This record gives sequence, C-alpha cells and structure tokens, in this order.
Amino acid sequence: MQRFADHFKSATAAALLALVFAINAYANPTLEHIDGLPTAADNDVALSGDGKWFAWAYENDSVPWLTMVNLETGVQTTLDLELTTGFVGWDFPQTVHPDMNHDGSLIAVIADRSPGGGFYDDLAMVVNAAGAEVARLTGPDEYGDNAWFDKPIFLDASGRYVTFTTNATKLQPVIYGDTKSWSSSLEGWESAFRLDIQTGEIKLVAIKPGGAELKDYTYASGISDGGRFVLFESSASNLPGANGERQVYLRDMDSTAASAITLVSVDETGTPISRLACCSTESDISDDGSRVIYTEHPRTTFLWARDTESSALTGSATKLTAVTNEDEISISGNGRWLSAEYEAFSRLNIETGSKYPLPDDGSGSPASLDEPKISKNGEVIIFWNSAITKPDGEVGHWWLLRYDPIPGPIEIAVTETVPVSDSSAHLRGIILPFDETISVSDEVLVMPPLSIAVAESVGVSDNIVIKVGPTLADTIDLTLPPGPLLPGMIFTAKAGGFKPFTAVEAFLQSVPVKVGEEMADADGNVSFQITIPADFPPGDHTLILVGQEPDGSERRLTAAIRIDPPDTIFKDGFE
Repeated sequence: MQRFADHFKSATAAALLALVFAINAYANPTLEHIDGLPTAADNDVALSGDGKWFAWAYENDSVPWLTMVNLETGVQTTLDLELTTGFVGWDFPQTVHPDMNHDGSLIAVIADRSPGGGFYDDLAMVVNAAGAEVARLTGPDEYGDNAWFDKPIFLDASGRYVTFTTNATKLQPVIYGDTKSWSSSLEGWESAFRLDIQTGEIKLVAIKPGGAELKDYTYASGISDGGRFVLFESSASNLPGANGERQVYLRDMDSTAASAITLVSVDETGTPISRLACCSTESDISDDGSRVIYTEHPRTTFLWARDTESSALTGSATKLTAVTNEDEISISGNGRWLSAEYEAFSRLNIETGSKYPLPDDGSGSPASLDEPKISKNGEVIIFWNSAITKPDGEVGHWWLLRYDPIPGPIEIAVTETVPVSDSSAHLRGIILPFDETISVSDEVLVMPPLSIAVAESVGVSDNIVIKVGPTLADTIDLTLPPGPLLPGMIFTAKAGGFKPFTAVEAFLQSVPVKVGEEMADADGNVSFQITIPADFPPGDHTLILVGQEPDGSERRLTAAIRIDPPDTIFKDGFE
C-alpha cells in the first residue's frame, strides 16, 4: 500500500469500484417451426454449439443425404454425401445420432457400407458443411475385418477431436485424403476411442493404471472442447468404484497415471450410484469438461462438478431435484443450462434452479420436449413434437426455442470511502431484483487497485457485500535465500502492473544503487535475479522497482529488505 499512501497522503481515499453481474428476466421463449423436414426422426439431427445450424441425416436405406438448415435465415441445403465426398456405397440405414462442432463447420455421422441391405454400422465419417470428406474410419477390407461402430459419435467444439465406440481391432483412417492404419489387441471388445483429426492419432480412452489397454466394454458419451476430457460409460470390474453396473467415468487424455480416470456417477455422499437409467448413453458433459449430468435408475438426476482448482481429477455431485424423468437430458456447452425430455420446464438454470416455461402447443396447453438439444450459450433449444399446431402449409415436427440473450455484464459504479491500510473494508448497497449468480471483476478498478470478493450466488433483495483490500498488483514478491541475507548473495524479485514491453529498473537504497534492469512481458510482469553488491552496507534498506504504468506515467514499487553483516554465520541452522 506504499504507493497508495505516496499518492494520496491521507488516512482515507475514495475508491471507485465496478460490480459486474448479469440479470435474467425469466420470460417465455419464442417458438419457431423448422419447416421442410417431413420424416426427420428424433435421433437423426444435431445442433451446432452456437445454435445457428441444424443438421439432419436422412435415413432412407439408399442415399446418404444430409440436410443443413441455417436457423437464422431458414435456408436449407441438402447434400448427397456420396457425391460430395467421392466415397460411394453407403447410406444412413437407421438412427444416426450425428454431432456438430461449435460453428457447424463439421458434422460427424455413423453410417452403413451396405446400402439397402442391412444395419451394419461400419463407417464413421466427418464432413464439412459443404459435404466434403474430412475424416473417414472403416475396417480394412483386405483383412476381412469391417469395423462395427456403436452410436452416438461426438465432436469436440473445435472440431479437432472425435470420440466414438467400435469393436474394431484394425482401422483404416483416411484423414484429409491421407490413408493411415491402426490396430489394437482389444480382441473385439466394444471400446471408446478418441481420434485427433489433425494428426490422425487414435487413442484408447479406458486404460489401466500406467496406460495399458483396458479390455472390456466402454462406450463414448461425450468430449470436452480441446479433447482433453472424454466421458465414457462402462460396467468394467477394474475401473474405479465399479459395482458390476454401468457407470459414468471421466478420462484425462493428457495423463496415463492411475488418477487419469475418475468415477463421475456418484451420489451426494460420493457413493457410486446403483446404476444408470435406461440402456444407452445417459450422460452429457460441458465444453470445458467441468460439469457432467447423469441419471440414476430409475429417475434421479445428478450434476457432477469437477474441482477446477485442483490438479487432481476430483469433484462432487449434487442432486437435481427439478429433473424428474429418466429420459434425454442435454447440458449447454457453458455448463449453466439444462434441457430435458418430458419435464414441466423448457430450460433450467443449473446454478439458480430457475425454470423457464414450456411452449404453448396452440391449444393453450404446454408442449413437451422430445429429444431436446441445447446450444452452448443456452439460448437455443431444438426439439421434436408432433402435437404442436404447425403453420399452414408447413411440414415436419422439429421446433426451435429461442431465449432472449442473457444481458452482457452490467457495470454498476459504487463510490465509497475506504481506509488506507492493509486490512479489508466493505462496500455495501447493491440490491438484486432477481436471484442470480454474481461475478465480480477487479480489472475495471481505478487507482488504487483493490481486490474484491463476493458470494457466488445471492437471492432477491439480498444486500451484496464487496470486500476490498490491497492486491499483489502493488507489491513486490521477494524470494530470499535461507538464513542471513549477506552482500554477494542473490535473491528473486517479481512484480506486475507495468506497461508491457517497457524497461523496469531495480534499485537498492538508502543511497540508491542500481542492481538490475529487465523488460516487462506482454502481461506487464517482470522478474529480477538481484545480486547484492559485495560492498553494500548492512542494515535496513529498500528495494525499489521503477517503470511505467500502462498509461505511460511512472510506476514505482517498494519493499523493505534487511542486509546482514558479512560476518553473520549459521549455528545449527539459526543465526
């Protein structure tokens, strides 16, 4: 706080703070019909993460037709993927479960290489929005080993990574036209894998401690943006928390340690759930891999939150009492919103519990959502419903819900006098009109910089208390050698808040002696290795760092430092 006192020379000073938060008005969403999809089944569509694109894989036992719908303009384009990819002899024979990346530029599908003749899903394909082939996975025919792919298939938000389930022991990946080969010793177990489209690398998801292959049934269930965290389901006996029933696991793909896989499907006490509901993948993951939803048989849904402050793959579960059915559940990419089949709400705010109403079916009754899919920001939901009254002349049963965009950060300026000291003070006076989660930023604070903290969530009419106090932005972080600090010794000094890429000088004084000069990095941080001059006098001194503020004015930081006499020695580790 030395610079604060130097500038203001008083016991108190006015500090201007900006509290940043979002308020949601819980209004009815807007309902729109997606026209022109007369036979689109409930498992054959995908929604892009940004909520702007809708993809429909038309199962017809004949031609792999993919329809792309721009949800902002309504323009539809139907692609014959045999023509656009140049790969012939395949179709969509049954439910496809396609997936899209965030901006809708890539679509992943499972398909059949025996058109019109069966339901053998032996092809995984990734195409771009124009239908051109990006990646293709098949079993190499020359080995008589066509792969079988289970559904669904999942693309990460960036479009670089794909996670899928197959029983193949050999695959012939084709990545941007480059044919590769891959094999494993899994002996036909259906297993979850991750494909890196950029490199062509295929990695097994479920492993034993140390990285050895886990030979058991595992099923891909989701993937985080960037591909680091892969969600899968398994009843394997040698996975953490196994109880012989299907459970949900999360794998850190950057690690092969014993802790690289953690059991996610636990209850609020950390005990593994009895088993998952239903019979297919019943879990979903947010884009950052920090939140997972899953349903315990028969109808109890949980939210598992990863401890993002810990380097270990750990977390805890919360029961979502607002969700009462075991059917399809979709979590938004940002992990904040949830939509579920056959519930009494269309969208749930996971953090506050606030529910948004269902749309009207045209007769004054609420319309349920079948197979809902929600965008990353939670502002768009697509769903299937055959009971809602359609506009005259339109066909198909797919619908779109639009929610008003969540307001951007609202800055509220609060001016109050706070003591100049190293102790904390408080600012009061903000009252919210709605229950909401509050985030506070100190990046907009004026001189002097202060740190602020606030409760993560508050209720209607709660008075928000902002705690203020000094931050590291106005201090020098010293790392001193053990024992006496003597002339000739070296210590480390670090600080921040300087104008990026400008020189910062270091001085020791009572009589100033320049002991270093370094360049601030792109974030305004600087680090010194300072050697105390051999002839520097012992006693209490001051280390001074002098540079520029981001606005070009002088920035001066100080720290007290004691230099011991040269004849000071250790005795049993103490002076």
